[in-house]
Amino acid sequence: MPYLQRRWREGCVNAAVLYREITAQGFGGSVKTVRRYLQHWRVAGVPAQAPPTITPRKAAGWIMRRFDELNDDEREQLAAIIDRSDEIATTAGLATEFAMLLRQL
Repeated sequence: MPYLQRRWREGCVNAAVLYREITAQGFGGSVKTVRRYLQHWRVAGVPAQAPPTITPRKAAGWIMRRFDELNDDEREQLAAIIDRSDEIATTAGLATEFAMLLRQL
C-alpha cells in the first residue's frame, strides 16, 4: 500500500496508529494484517525514514569544494559515493585536481 509506505518513510512505525489511519480511509482488514505487513519491513531492515536524495549536482559541488570546506555529513556521503565505483573515484580525483589548478591561477 503506497500510503503505508509513505507513512513508514515519514517515521511512523506504530502498527496501531497506521491501522487507525488506513481504517479511516476505508481499509477493511484487521490490525493483525497491518502488523504482519509491517513486520516484513522490520525484518528486512527497511529504514523508517528514507535517506535524503543526493543529486548529481550536489555531489559535483562537494567534489569541486575543498575537503575541509565540507561538513562531516557531506564528507561521509561523498566518500560513500566515491566508494561505489572506480570510475566515480577517478572522475572525482581528476575534478578535484582541476579545481585546485583553477584556484591556484
